[in-house]
Amino acid sequence: MWRLSLYFPIAQLDYNDMYAMNKLMTTLYFAFTLLIPQASAEMIERVDQNGVIYFTSGQAAHEVIMYGVTNCGYCRKARQYFSKHGIDYVEYNINKSSKRLKEFRRMGGRGTPLILIDGRKIQGFNTRAIEAALK
Repeated sequence: MWRLSLYFPIAQLDYNDMYAMNKLMTTLYFAFTLLIPQASAEMIERVDQNGVIYFTSGQAAHEVIMYGVTNCGYCRKARQYFSKHGIDYVEYNINKSSKRLKEFRRMGGRGTPLILIDGRKIQGFNTRAIEAALK
């Protein structure tokens, strides 16, 4: 018996302990399978104005576009915010594309980031404005 308890410590439990463990395991099973909503694994396909296809997971929400630059601190904060909240977005680097720079200027961009959410313009990184636009 000593060897069995060394390799299988559960053999040392008495009936009451095993009953309590069984009750706990049953409760955890129901909590994780019935009470917690299941995540959707649906993939959504989106095609932008240039014909680029994007696949996103979760609910198709909003079209989020960010005009920014690589070394911008507020652009970095916006990227982190989008990533943390699971927001799919397209980023255009205005230093690398003259076409995107012209678009940025045509929209009245004064600094980066310039964020468009369903066509609504947000100048700079402003979490309240982003959250309001996503509602």
